[in-house]
Amino acid sequence: GVTGLVQSGNALVPVPESFMSILLQTADAETGVHMPDRNLLQEGDKVVLTDGPLANLHGIFKAADGDARAIIMLQLLGTETEVTVPVQQVWRQA
Repeated sequence: GVTGLVQSGNALVPVPESFMSILLQTADAETGVHMPDRNLLQEGDKVVLTDGPLANLHGIFKAADGDARAIIMLQLLGTETEVTVPVQQVWRQA
């Protein structure tokens, strides 16, 4: 069930529609239980970075770098750039 609301201090923070879409895609249709393994990334998937200095940038998933990191291709300053970020910061776009 719900344990709290997304907040910054006392102010509610809107949750991006893209994030909600992923949550709904990874939930069991009957129980609503979140099943994160349904969001496994495949090479070439379009992704969005959700946190850190590159938050809200869109890119392409290239590969996993161990269990905790992901290699993402981003367009930065007109150049295709490979970055490695924590996998928790990467969400597949719907």
